[in-house]
Amino acid sequence: MTRRIAELERRQRGQGMEGRVSNVDPVKGLYRVELADGFKTGWIPARSASSGALKMQAEPTIGQMVMVRSESGDLTDAAIEGSGFTDDRPHDKNGEWFVSLGSASLLMTEDSIILTVGGSVATITASGISFVGPTVTHDGKNIGKTHTHGGINRGPDNTNPPN
Repeated sequence: MTRRIAELERRQRGQGMEGRVSNVDPVKGLYRVELADGFKTGWIPARSASSGALKMQAEPTIGQMVMVRSESGDLTDAAIEGSGFTDDRPHDKNGEWFVSLGSASLLMTEDSIILTVGGSVATITASGISFVGPTVTHDGKNIGKTHTHGGINRGPDNTNPPN
C-alpha cells in the first residue's frame, strides 16, 4: 500500500512541471526540457494553439521557460503546453497580442495593427494606413516619397503614372 501511494504521489508531481528547453530537433518537432530538479525529459512534442486551417506555429527555442504537462504524471507521454515569462524574457504589456522573430514583429491592440521589419513599419488604424521605411513599391513601381512622374504640365492636366 505504501508503494502504491508513493507511486501516485510521484505521478501527481509529474503532471505539471516547469523547466527550460535544452535541446531541439526541428525536423521532428521534438524538444528536451531540463526541469527545475535537474532532470532532463526525453524527446517530447510541443502543443500548438491551433494546427488546423488556422495555423499558429510558435515552437519553443533553447533556453525558453516552458510548462511540461502529462495527464498520467509519467513524462514518457508529456508535452510542452506553453511558455512563461522570465527575467530575460519579461512580460511588459497587457491586452496586446505580440509576436516577434529576429527583426520582424507584429503587434495587435484593440485599435491598431503594427507590422515592423527592420526599419520599415506599416501601421493600420481606423484612420488609415501608414508606411515608414526606405521605399514603398506597388507592382514594382516606386510610389514612396522619392517617386517621380513624367508628363508634368501647368494647369489642370494629369501627370503620367509614376516612373
